Amino acid sequence: MKILHIIAGLPREGGMSELVPLLALEQHRLGHDVTVVTVGHAEAATALQAGAAGVRVISYRPSRPHFLYYSFELHCKLGTWVKNVDLVHVHGCWTFPVWWGCHAALKHHIPYVRSPHGCLEPLRLRLARWKKRLAGLFFDRRYFEQSAVIHATAESEAQGIREYLFFGGRIVVIQNGVDIEAFSGQADREWLDHRWPECCGKRVALFLSRLHPIKGLDMLVAAWGGANSARVLTCERSKVGETGNRELDNQDTGEADLQTFRPSPWHLLIVGPDEQDTLKSLREQVIRLGLQNHVTFSGPLYGREKATAMASADLFVLPTRNENFGIVVAESLACGVPVITTKGAPWVELLGVPEDGVLSGEVRNEAMSAVSRQPSALSSNGRCGWWVDIGIEPLVAALREAMSLPDEERRAMGANGRRLVKSKYRWETVAERMIEVYQSLPAKLSK
Repeated sequence: MKILHIIAGLPREGGMSELVPLLALEQHRLGHDVTVVTVGHAEAATALQAGAAGVRVISYRPSRPHFLYYSFELHCKLGTWVKNVDLVHVHGCWTFPVWWGCHAALKHHIPYVRSPHGCLEPLRLRLARWKKRLAGLFFDRRYFEQSAVIHATAESEAQGIREYLFFGGRIVVIQNGVDIEAFSGQADREWLDHRWPECCGKRVALFLSRLHPIKGLDMLVAAWGGANSARVLTCERSKVGETGNRELDNQDTGEADLQTFRPSPWHLLIVGPDEQDTLKSLREQVIRLGLQNHVTFSGPLYGREKATAMASADLFVLPTRNENFGIVVAESLACGVPVITTKGAPWVELLGVPEDGVLSGEVRNEAMSAVSRQPSALSSNGRCGWWVDIGIEPLVAALREAMSLPDEERRAMGANGRRLVKSKYRWETVAERMIEVYQSLPAKLSK
């Protein structure tokens, strides 16, 4: 097949920047002719990797208005690519390349697939809500409903898509993949201690993602103090309002009472690029809670350094309010590190309970409760982490349990996680399933 992927941008960091080129690369390895079109310089390491392996990566010069990723060059030339392919796969929402890609596919009667990558989650729709409502009314919703198929990465994302659409559409659920080889390196604790000397002699809990309010880092900082405190109190409210500058509507996050704080043999390492001045507010929170000697902030890591940091940690934490998939969870499991995340991410598999097809409803809930009650041998039945409610208290409980386990038990949980990723989340498997979806579509749309 001749496949064309369209994505607004491929910056150095970002989930889609990593995922889309890897999907294209694996499809190319399966023998397909694959092209990726984007606006601006393709900086993502995975884009360079895909290009070096034979995937065409076409970057068009940006034009004003930049916030829409508009490109006059793409405007003029995209149709030439679209009319000569068998299928168009459009990634993301709310940008000109997305809309123009759908328009061009319809004009040339080429079937197209839409992958929103979490953009239609209710919590994310609250950010800049009026702009998104207008865009949905005039562009996005219509182009979703006219797509041949809509791709979701989890059933929870599929449900959000159904709620967004007026007239429905065919939705398939295919999870994202992980580059297993890239996260197969050995832990290098000497490197980690040299990079962050404050971690020397301590076990490390790692957060590695964007520093953004939606990631729940305010809850994590409060819970980090609470995990070493006698009690946890409800705290100040944090929101992400309509402008997207701060705060999540009506979610109490809590702050810990640190009067009985005890020095911990653990250190919290928070790694990632700052967005919306989140780092400033987090630093202020750390100072207010007296955690300066127990929390370290670092800038983003890429490539081998990112994988080494993940493999060298003792625990990975993603306290997110909302994720359509949570690729860093899969990457940490691929490194053999157990994970704590919230039910804002679709990772019930951390509990060792099947995600679908075996347990459902009350039976599934009872099974998850039974697993979560086991204080020892948590690695039994394939368990590889903690999947908890969104909030301070659940994070405190999970952190306390994880930090109290013997090293051998955490390593056994990490080994379960690596087996899970190797069996279900390899890019080869994901690409094959996506190709099956492509091949089920009509070769040409009716005029």
